[in-house]
Amino acid sequence: MEESFDLSSHYPIVWRRNDVGGLELVAVRTLLRDAEIPGIRRVGLDTLPVLLQAYPFRHKNHLLGDFDIGLDRAAPASERNAGSYIYDHLGNMSAGAELKLKKLELFTRTFDWEKSLTSALVRHDMLEPIELPRDIQERFEVPEFFTAILEINHPILLSGIQEESWKLALSFLTAQRLSLFRMGQIIRRNEREIEIS
Repeated sequence: MEESFDLSSHYPIVWRRNDVGGLELVAVRTLLRDAEIPGIRRVGLDTLPVLLQAYPFRHKNHLLGDFDIGLDRAAPASERNAGSYIYDHLGNMSAGAELKLKKLELFTRTFDWEKSLTSALVRHDMLEPIELPRDIQERFEVPEFFTAILEINHPILLSGIQEESWKLALSFLTAQRLSLFRMGQIIRRNEREIEIS
C-alpha cells in the first residue's frame, strides 16, 4: 500500500480481480500483454513493485495467507544478472540481502492494511468500474479495473479502519483518484507501440 504513493505519480493505481477472485491493488504500467515494463531499464528502484525490489526473497503464497519467506528459484534473466551473494564468506548476511528482506517486511506489514481498506470499500459499495472506451477495451483485452468512488462517505468507510490509519487511508484514496489521469498517457503510448509493430 505504501508503495502506491510512489507509484501513483507515474502510473494509474486501480483494483482488479486476482487469480483467486479477490480484488487487488495494481499499478497499470501498460495495457499490452507480455510487454516489457516501459522504461524499466531507466526507472528508479522506488518505482518498481516492492515484491520485485525484494527479489529473490518472496512469500510462499501471500494471496492465500501463507507468508513463509523463501527464495525464488527462477533463473536470472541473463548471465550479467546473476545477483549478489546473500551471505558473505563469514556467514554474515550482506547489506543488500538485508535491504531486500526489509522490502519484503514492508509488503507484509501493508498487505493486511490494503486488504482491510479494500474490504471496507467493497462492503460499503464504494468501488466502481473504470469505463474505458469500448475500442480500447477490445483492442487491448483490458481486464475490468475499479476505482474508489468520488463521493465517499468517510464516516462509514473509516468506521471499519483503525483510527491511526485514517489519515493514511484518506491520503491514499486521494492519490489513487488523481493517478487515474495517467491512464491517457498509457493508452497513447500503447497505441503508438501497436502502430510501430
